[in-house]
Amino acid sequence: MGHTITDPAIIAKLDTIIDMVKGLDARLRGVEDGLAELRGEVRQMSVRISDVNARLPVPIAYQPPAPGKKRA
Repeated sequence: MGHTITDPAIIAKLDTIIDMVKGLDARLRGVEDGLAELRGEVRQMSVRISDVNARLPVPIAYQPPAPGKKRA
């Protein structure tokens, strides 16, 4: 069987901890919502980039300049 806590100081500390955990939980939910929104935006950008690449006559690829050569 469990024990009943009756000490007001302990109860107050537990209440404080519970409030802190609730606050952190709310903040974490906010971060998760922000990440979900960001994922959606990244997906949309990926689709747009793919669409643009599909319409280009030649795919764009980055080629670094050869050693000792400067960019034109």
